[in-house]
Amino acid sequence: MKDKQNRIVILYDDIFLKHDMGVHPECADRLRHLIPAIRSSPVNEYIDWLKPVPAYEDEIALIHSREMIDYIRQTTGEGGGWLDPETYVSPESLPAALTAGGAGKVALGLVFELDYRFVFIPCRPPGHHATSSRSMGFCLFNNVALCARIALEYEFAKKIAIIDWDVHHGNGTEEIFYTSDQVLFMSVHQHPFFPGTGFVEDIGMDKGRGFTINRPLPAGAGNEEYIRIFKEKFAPALEEFRPDLFIISAGFDSHKHDPTANHYLDAQGFRSLAAIVKEMAEKSPADGRIIAFLEGGYHASMLSESVIEMLKVFVDM
Repeated sequence: MKDKQNRIVILYDDIFLKHDMGVHPECADRLRHLIPAIRSSPVNEYIDWLKPVPAYEDEIALIHSREMIDYIRQTTGEGGGWLDPETYVSPESLPAALTAGGAGKVALGLVFELDYRFVFIPCRPPGHHATSSRSMGFCLFNNVALCARIALEYEFAKKIAIIDWDVHHGNGTEEIFYTSDQVLFMSVHQHPFFPGTGFVEDIGMDKGRGFTINRPLPAGAGNEEYIRIFKEKFAPALEEFRPDLFIISAGFDSHKHDPTANHYLDAQGFRSLAAIVKEMAEKSPADGRIIAFLEGGYHASMLSESVIEMLKVFVDM
């Protein structure tokens, strides 16, 4: 274990480059810039690069309807097309999405069986907008939600905290776990903004009442506002919930230079958020176990800088 505690894993495959949305913010150039930037940075000395494996469609069906899966398969099989006004698929999009979804089950084995404490999955397509029955907002399958569901299904964990710091509300993740008391979903996001969800009053229902925490922020919010929410709202909830696993929807589109939003974080801000999550995970039954999936972030150089600062936190640089 001692050898693993100062090392982290990145799960990556070039299949993620083959999901082609055309002229679109969510493009392969994001990863074409990010992956070499990580490999050439000092943090790379502490990274074990491994490959994910695709999810089976029966695993995808743990969180998504068969009709939704069939529609994606049909559309990609016919050469591609628009699933919704923001989400296009190409012939290679289904293999990429299955691999992004399957990365979570590999990550679970790494943190629960091989003693790694942090796994990062720089995948495309992203996932947190995908609901149980609909692909939307650049997202095909909900990678984070699938990871959590598999963790619960196969008893890796009994209680999971999902922290979504993407600038857009993770409506799909919220919907999938809205009635669950096994998943604490916490989101900080710009509001009013796409997708128009994530109100403070949305706190879950039935058994899940109180296990959804939304903290919408107006345009112009930055490091200070995010850090305050993490310390004053999220940290106390995490202390009470005591999760066995932390999962991060790590979107970097709240960066001040991102072209798609109006928040003003910088790379040091993301470093601070990662440090807070790391501290909370180490103090909890999770014993430091964290899996992070890439969501948004559409300024290539700022995405790379921010991700590298996040990674440094987990290798104590």
